[in-house]
Amino acid sequence: MSRRLVAGLMLVAGLVPALNAQESPLTAPPKELDQIKWMVGQWSGTMSSTMGDIKTVMDIQPAMGGHYYQFNSKNTLGDMTMDEVVYLTYDPKMSKFRIWAFASWGGPARTEAGDYKDDKLVTVSDPWEVMGMTMVSRSTLAKAEGDKMEFILEFKEGDTWKKDGGGLLTRTR
Repeated sequence: MSRRLVAGLMLVAGLVPALNAQESPLTAPPKELDQIKWMVGQWSGTMSSTMGDIKTVMDIQPAMGGHYYQFNSKNTLGDMTMDEVVYLTYDPKMSKFRIWAFASWGGPARTEAGDYKDDKLVTVSDPWEVMGMTMVSRSTLAKAEGDKMEFILEFKEGDTWKKDGGGLLTRTR
């Protein structure tokens, strides 16, 4: 056997017990995710945007042993549909919530980081590209009255944030 293979096997053999140990911080999901448990469920609504009204259906569920929340959404604008899968977790090293968003139009994941405070999750993206334009976005998901969730999408223009759209999603399950 090559030295690399032996070293790799030794590394894996040493990691397995550590990953399975009860006291390992890797076995428990971040406690900060408990703050957003209220988001779990199915949601629907119509969002206004600068491009027109967007019908949204979203399902949010714990994923990967509760270490992430997975958001599956279908967004329809006229005869155009865009599906998106989002993974959200809390990163204790950054002390931030982190998002990786994958859209049906392809390309690399949009990444975001942010905070949860006063029943609002506010995340800001790293620069990302759509149709040849590079942009930075800010998303807000906020708990609203009557089993509703408010969504606000903004884009950075220079040093200011411009609201692109938003609306209320209603829990359907």
